[in-house]
Amino acid sequence: GNEVTTKGQRKRLRDFKITLVRLGLLPLRTIRHPFGSTAHYAGGVPVGNMGDSPLTSDSFGRLNEDKKIHIADSATWRMLPAKAPTLTIMANANRIGRELLKEFKKG
Repeated sequence: GNEVTTKGQRKRLRDFKITLVRLGLLPLRTIRHPFGSTAHYAGGVPVGNMGDSPLTSDSFGRLNEDKKIHIADSATWRMLPAKAPTLTIMANANRIGRELLKEFKKG
């Protein structure tokens, strides 16, 4: 059973990468964490002290495990608000994008 699941997961990942390329997005690499991976609308990679866990981020979305990865969606939130968070997610992505732009301009 496990081998079939692994092959299926690899096929879905390959199909997903093909879809990204067709959309004009370039997947640079896939991170395989020893604890597995999952998708959460919120709380998957919370903001925390950088020593807390490899899967925490700082307030600018930098992943503790790899400083080249920035998280600009709601994965850093510990809980979801009662109202639709779409505009807040967009504002956070804008804030993190502006910070990244400043870093790139500095060199």
